[in-house]
Amino acid sequence: MIADGELNIGLVMNCLFAVIFASFSLSQIAPRIENFAKAVAAAQKIFQTIYRVPSIDSLSDAGERPKDIQGDIEFKNVSFIYPSRPEGNLDPHSFSLYLLAVAMLTSWVVTVLKNISLSIPAGKFTAIVGASGSGKSTTIALLERFYDPIQGTITLDNYPLPSLNLRFLRAQISLVQQEPVLFACSIYENICHGMIETELEHASEEVKREAVVKACVMANADGFIKGLPDGYDTVVGERGFLLSGGQKQRIAIARAVVSDPKILLLDEATSALDTAVRLLPPCYLAVPIAPVISHLTAFSYNPLSHFHR
Repeated sequence: MIADGELNIGLVMNCLFAVIFASFSLSQIAPRIENFAKAVAAAQKIFQTIYRVPSIDSLSDAGERPKDIQGDIEFKNVSFIYPSRPEGNLDPHSFSLYLLAVAMLTSWVVTVLKNISLSIPAGKFTAIVGASGSGKSTTIALLERFYDPIQGTITLDNYPLPSLNLRFLRAQISLVQQEPVLFACSIYENICHGMIETELEHASEEVKREAVVKACVMANADGFIKGLPDGYDTVVGERGFLLSGGQKQRIAIARAVVSDPKILLLDEATSALDTAVRLLPPCYLAVPIAPVISHLTAFSYNPLSHFHR
């Protein structure tokens, strides 16, 4: 082609070096193939999570919304195992049967709750006492419908929990955990988070602040809050790291009671408080707020003389 004049030596050299450089670049891809494979596998898991349809959908509008909730709770032959091996191809009912079968056929599966029946009447203070790992926090998680039992039913005023709208159910319940989570905002704003899905959510600023102060007085938090430089407008920092453990728990209790809940759940909620405060009767928190309230407390140890059950 050079002899015929179709190509010159410059074009031939350009093609030669282009092939050499392309071959060199392709040789550099081989060590990266493993990373590409890992990325594809990770992307598959991400898309499975994105498109997974949860059996407990907090965004769903389905379910009943009874107008008058009293707070009578009942566990009927409830068994539960934490789903450590979720099977994506099983529907929730089949998955529950699967876990139950595994529990019956194997000895290594830990059954957290086994055939538990429990009645928690409205307007009473009920304490669950036991050692670590005995299922106290699990009972509270089932009431909040973080999980569903694999066997038995849990009812609220004779309504099975799955039949109730999930956001409506959780709006009736306030929970204070042993390690409360505070947001990186002021004390006032943190407590206002307890008003979500309630009538106070859209109230005026004056009404909200009055409710916040009242809740803090009842949670024995008003005293130390007023001693802070900015009072209720004091920023608590990320996860409340600017406050002590006891102060965080008091604010979490105030956030729980500010909405006047029908059901108050305390999961070792006073573990970081002073002994004098821990010995206060539970009605110190609940009775002045709601005349009808189901109060369930989980304790490893605490004086039980103030509890009805």
